[in-house]
Amino acid sequence: MTFFPPPVPNGYIYVPSDLFLSHGEDDRKGGLATVAKVSIENRGGTHYHIIETEEFPGLTYNWELDLGPQQEKLKKQFGSDRAHYEPDTRPTFN
Repeated sequence: MTFFPPPVPNGYIYVPSDLFLSHGEDDRKGGLATVAKVSIENRGGTHYHIIETEEFPGLTYNWELDLGPQQEKLKKQFGSDRAHYEPDTRPTFN
């Protein structure tokens, strides 16, 4: 596994998709995203880089435990596709 250093604001990272069975209007398609904010938070005595993207404001990711280790896999999965909301508005999923 390749180590990816924490990103910086205005840099680019890959984020995963999220699909919700009970609220499909919040479904997100993963891909390349622009870093909006990077903060360092202490969680359980360990400092982690917490990432927010322009594409999904208010949604945060833990770089060390989540996104960093997934970058190679996500790059292969999404290539140059950009991350975006992809709501499923069917009544069955909302």
